[in-house]
Amino acid sequence: MNKKTVTTRRNFLRGVGGVALGIPLLSSLAGRVLAAPTDPIRRLIILFTPNGVNMDRFFPSVDSGQISASSLQGRALEPMSSFADRLLVPRGIHMAPRGFNWDELPGDDHMKGMACKLTGQPTTDPDIFAAGESVDFAASKSLNIGAKAPLVMQVGRGGNNVLNYCSYSGPQTPYAGENNPYNVYRSFTGLISGSEGDDRVMKRGQSLVDLVRDDLNDLKRTPMSSDDTKLLDDWLALVRDVETGMSSACSPDTVAALNLDGVDRFDMMDSNQVGSDGEFNEIARLMMKLTALTMACDVNRVATIKFSSGASGPTFRWDGMNHEFNHHQLSHRNGRDDAEGGDIPGIENFITEVDTYYASRMNDLLTYLDMFNGSNGTMLDDSVVMWISELSDGKAHDFRNLPVVIAGSGAGYLRQGQVIDCSKDGNLMSDTGAAHNRLLTTLLNAVGATDDSGNPYSSFGDLSYGEQGEFDQLKA
Repeated sequence: MNKKTVTTRRNFLRGVGGVALGIPLLSSLAGRVLAAPTDPIRRLIILFTPNGVNMDRFFPSVDSGQISASSLQGRALEPMSSFADRLLVPRGIHMAPRGFNWDELPGDDHMKGMACKLTGQPTTDPDIFAAGESVDFAASKSLNIGAKAPLVMQVGRGGNNVLNYCSYSGPQTPYAGENNPYNVYRSFTGLISGSEGDDRVMKRGQSLVDLVRDDLNDLKRTPMSSDDTKLLDDWLALVRDVETGMSSACSPDTVAALNLDGVDRFDMMDSNQVGSDGEFNEIARLMMKLTALTMACDVNRVATIKFSSGASGPTFRWDGMNHEFNHHQLSHRNGRDDAEGGDIPGIENFITEVDTYYASRMNDLLTYLDMFNGSNGTMLDDSVVMWISELSDGKAHDFRNLPVVIAGSGAGYLRQGQVIDCSKDGNLMSDTGAAHNRLLTTLLNAVGATDDSGNPYSSFGDLSYGEQGEFDQLKA
């Protein structure tokens, strides 16, 4: 059966003022209150970061073979050491279309890095947008009920040119990420602006859990396994944590100071303030929690979180960092947006600090996903989470040996705990033979997405620049 025609029951707690709060699937209630799926629910989550990485300290210390906690020590991926046996790190993959204008396409390397990375499509004049849809939109058409669009989020400032998009709903149709966590949360809860539930939650600060208390108490009286009881308790704790975090992350001033006068305070907040460096850290952390909640409650099975924009990025002044230059300027190693001048002292450490920060946010997400039960393990095991960067080496604007980290196996489709050389003839810096569109094809099949004919994907992207098939060496 074509997966696009399959429907499942979605489970909600109903409450005051139209509040509808999705709950995770509880296996012991199958056939009673909730229906458990017969097949694993597989999910695709993409973390997209700009400007490249410090290639010398990004990958595990082993060139190929088993990943261990010790192989991550002192590397940018060290924060994910507890997930070492569930990581997959492909090496030697190059972007297709290629950078350095080798494929003679419009736009500079930053533009291509943003437009081509999730699409495998060429850039087009006059806006330098991608010529086709991105992998998250392709996956959502068969994974989401009713072919619902993926959840696309932005951490930091956005804009309206090619550097501000990585997701595409179709040819030359970029899709802007939502950078307001309250808006993400509102869509998650089903609140309608102006309703009693909206007033109680968004303006009076009442908890969503309190508004669905009666329904929740009825659910708790239903016999369930100890595992499901723990799952429900963990989920409630995460909901509370998100609500608490939102107050601090999204409300630098009080409701009165923002002069909302009956309108949700965050809807009235200037977009520049939402995307400011001062909000970046807290919003990044919140987006990880919101993504996990969205997945656990089956509101969306595909999500992309884009951090900042191409040739951009915040100045990192938190978590022990106190940088003088923004991320793009660090990536050029000279503290400038151009290529003039020599490297600034300590620059490799500064770039690695940024890489490590993003690895920490991925670790947060993996930890949250690992809280929830899956078909044979946890929700993380059933999912595929990929972190990919706009470029490899930022100073060179390189597109070869792309920094890619994958976690979760898609319910056993992908290998885990391995660094795998995907390059042509063992040359990690080759620009042929390991086109990244094959990685996108592999991801689609790993989460069970199907093409318009209902079949597994044989390719994705434009084969004038890319290659047919998957990376079989990544498959279990």
